[in-house]
Amino acid sequence: MLEIIDNLHAPEIYAAEIAGYTIAQGNITLTLATTRATWSEATVTNKRVIVARIVLSLGAAQALSVELFDFLKKHGLNPAQKPDDTIVQ
Repeated sequence: MLEIIDNLHAPEIYAAEIAGYTIAQGNITLTLATTRATWSEATVTNKRVIVARIVLSLGAAQALSVELFDFLKKHGLNPAQKPDDTIVQ
């Protein structure tokens, strides 16, 4: 296994949800979103805004899903149950 070198200047992204998934050319793209206020309108409203996309090879996506499932389960969460208010397109 290769050594991991921590980069303290690496960008950190906050996302409240995964807005969608796509598969193309052997890769899976996760589109991340969060809620942001729209200040340019007369009435301030909240809107879902795309904040980033993560592209993973199919193998990396499969490994991530298995490892995340195990991680959540170890922390007392039921990874097989999707919250009712989750909207993924």
